[in-house]
Amino acid sequence: MTFLRHCLLVRHTILNGASSNICYRRYNGEERDFPGKRCIFASVPLIGYLTGMLQDAADSAQIIPISSKVELLVQLLKQASLVSHPMREGVAEPNGISVNELKIMMCLGGEGALAGHEIGVLMAIPPMNVSRAIAALETRGWIESVRNPVNKRRKPVRLSDAGWTAYRAMTPDVATVAETLLGDLTANERAVLSRVTAKVIAVMERENWSTVAGV
Repeated sequence: MTFLRHCLLVRHTILNGASSNICYRRYNGEERDFPGKRCIFASVPLIGYLTGMLQDAADSAQIIPISSKVELLVQLLKQASLVSHPMREGVAEPNGISVNELKIMMCLGGEGALAGHEIGVLMAIPPMNVSRAIAALETRGWIESVRNPVNKRRKPVRLSDAGWTAYRAMTPDVATVAETLLGDLTANERAVLSRVTAKVIAVMERENWSTVAGV
């Protein structure tokens, strides 16, 4: 669950995060930047941007690595993008639900009753998509509303009995995806990944990315 949240939050953070003057190249031994050409993650999909960089490299422009941190950030985005495929094809589609519906079920299964906006923050899903997925799951009878007498404006939902049954039925599919993605890691590597993932999630959840981006 933590690994999935990490992937989702990384993708959300980068695509909605900072624009930065990190486009440097070397032409004829001279290092310089591109005036007016910024890496704007909020409006340009990074994968497309990287594809362009690779094409430029093929045209004999040598890419200058800015730092190992930037390189790692690119790897994290790739990880975040790729992990959605096995989750969709290995879990969501075989169980007849969308990826967002799956994310919400996993979130409620792991965190308990939550309001829609809380689910959106935890799983990095836009509010409209959260509402649609919740409505679809309610139609199936897999989630139900929870009364909150203390705060009537807060409208949490939780897995219903039928939802828990469906969620447990998906567990073998989730386990298969986890084994495929993480099975080659040693126990120590998984422990290190878990600790590092938790630290990255903590940073992404506390930062104001509009401020970081200078918006």
